[in-house]
Amino acid sequence: MAADGRPPPDDRGRPLLALAGLGMTNAACLLGGAGLGWLVDSRLGTTPVFILVGLISGIVIGVLATYKEVRKYLND
Repeated sequence: MAADGRPPPDDRGRPLLALAGLGMTNAACLLGGAGLGWLVDSRLGTTPVFILVGLISGIVIGVLATYKEVRKYLND
């Protein structure tokens, strides 16, 4: 929040755009984690292990990023 208690000016009045940004962030985290896991698995030959680790990491990172963004709009 800004010092005067208002939400940041970049997303005010554009809630659908902000939601689309959150969706893209979560999708990028999931796909990035799964992609990196697949890359490591293909190099090491440990097929499902690092894909699952990457997916779980992507979920956690996506949730934390979403919480950080939504927290700006929550009342303290």
